[in-house]
Amino acid sequence: MYDIFHEFKPGFESVAVDRQTAAKILGISIATLDRHVRSGKIPSWKLGRRVLFDQATLLELLRSAGQSTT
Repeated sequence: MYDIFHEFKPGFESVAVDRQTAAKILGISIATLDRHVRSGKIPSWKLGRRVLFDQATLLELLRSAGQSTT
């Protein structure tokens, strides 16, 4: 099984990732990511025309989702 936490480890600093990377981290499509952003389930911010996400927050969302399903 692929360990997503191995590839994307949060460091001491906050790391901003784009929509494509955020979708990859969460294992969802970009359309699903956009839907969750619009509903407020996934926090993001805009920098110009780009939508960015905090990598550590995404990983925490992923961990908490995994804990709630087990």
